Amino acid sequence: MPAPEGRAPPWLAPPHLLRAAARRAPRTLRGRLTLTYAAVVVVVMAVLGAYLAAALRELYVDRLADQLLGGARLAGEIVGPALDQNPDPSAIELLADRLGVLLEAHLTVVAADGRVLGDSRFDAASLGNYGRRPEIVAARARARDALPLEPGNATLGQDALSVAAAVPRSDGAVVRLSVPLDQIDATVRRLQRDVTVA
Repeated sequence: MPAPEGRAPPWLAPPHLLRAAARRAPRTLRGRLTLTYAAVVVVVMAVLGAYLAAALRELYVDRLADQLLGGARLAGEIVGPALDQNPDPSAIELLADRLGVLLEAHLTVVAADGRVLGDSRFDAASLGNYGRRPEIVAARARARDALPLEPGNATLGQDALSVAAAVPRSDGAVVRLSVPLDQIDATVRRLQRDVTVA
């Protein structure tokens, strides 16, 4: 619908604002170049910031996966003798609770058939079969083929970073560790803030 006679359309800025903006615009070539360079610098810094944020998150996740794998191996060394000596579910559940607190991660002990024997956050009996989870399958394949543990075998799901390691000298038991992604993202945001301030 056209604007009434003598009145500017509603989407057009008022004339006094347009005149003020025109007065503030640089009139010399030097001023225009300075403004252009400043705009280019702002755009480049924004793109660089986004790239650094993604790179920082990837680096942090890789390092965390490496630490979790080390924790899973250590937990496997502790869980192995307990499975041999006392396969009582309540004892394995208690051990999973203690190790989860010490390692500051969600710890799950999984039997060879995929049953959960112990979990640091949930009742093991209420959990389903973990045998087909990617990190569990990868841990068993590494143990079967005598492959080294690598952070690249970690599983980054929608809600957590998960790793697993086979329990040494067991019949296929696995220890799984996971950390929630919201905890990872909060740490990455804090690191990004520190980098920006520095």
